[in-house]
Amino acid sequence: MASALIADDSRSRPTGELRSFTPETVARGGLAPWQARRVRDQVEARLGAAVRVEDFAAIAGLSPRYFSRAFKVSFGLTPHAYVTWRRIERAKVLMLQTDEGLSQIALACGLADQAHLSRLFRQEVGVSPSVWRRAKRAALRGGGSGAGRMLVTARPS
Repeated sequence: MASALIADDSRSRPTGELRSFTPETVARGGLAPWQARRVRDQVEARLGAAVRVEDFAAIAGLSPRYFSRAFKVSFGLTPHAYVTWRRIERAKVLMLQTDEGLSQIALACGLADQAHLSRLFRQEVGVSPSVWRRAKRAALRGGGSGAGRMLVTARPS
């Protein structure tokens, strides 16, 4: 396995903010701005619980199938991928702000167990949650030089 320097672990995911919606930026076939706001707020409120596309579609007043297509146009991800991404982002915050174990963090983020968190986290970020946590905490304690960077072993191809 070769070593690789990961300068930014945020891969190609959204930044957590929706595009600003104006008549020119609302994508044809996407959610209306009020629908996108309501759904985004409900995703954040329900991250610790089971979520269903049908529930979000009802909030937006759309059929589940049409909602899924419109959601992807507006957010750039499927509803499931977006919820997973938000759960991983929430887990990152909890790992840095608390001393809770990874199993507790996984449950707080609506994941089944620590193994589920570890598998999804490794897929999204490229390293395990414990390695990421140690590296980020060390970077924060180190005065910020190199914050956001960490030396990791590259994933096997």
